Amino acid sequence: LCNRFLRHAQRAGALVYVLAGDSDDPVAEYATVKDELRLYDNSLVGKRQIVVVNKVDLSEVQEKVPALERRFKKLGAEVNFISARTGQGVKELIEKAKKKLQEGPDADGNHHGILFGFLQGLRSEKRRSSHGPH
Repeated sequence: LCNRFLRHAQRAGALVYVLAGDSDDPVAEYATVKDELRLYDNSLVGKRQIVVVNKVDLSEVQEKVPALERRFKKLGAEVNFISARTGQGVKELIEKAKKKLQEGPDADGNHHGILFGFLQGLRSEKRRSSHGPH
């Protein structure tokens, strides 16, 4: 992850992880990003978050929904499923984001909105090779 994105993440009151449902393993990609955040600034992993899996309109993604829900739950993350193409779940996602903003500042006093990170096709082995700020 680039420093510019990470600095924005530090100022954001909440983070939204948008993962491609048709990727090989959205849960592993989420975990990789959380690891990257932890390496850069451990306080980032404690920020309020919304986890989103996109492309739920695809049958291959629909088939994975129950397993993804279970796996994200094991990580302590509530997952939301949307389709940007059809709009399915988008209204609900916007409402959740508004509620996160209305909760007030995060634990560090940040209340500068929500940072959306669109994550698609991350490669775990590449991510693990980078440590600390770039």
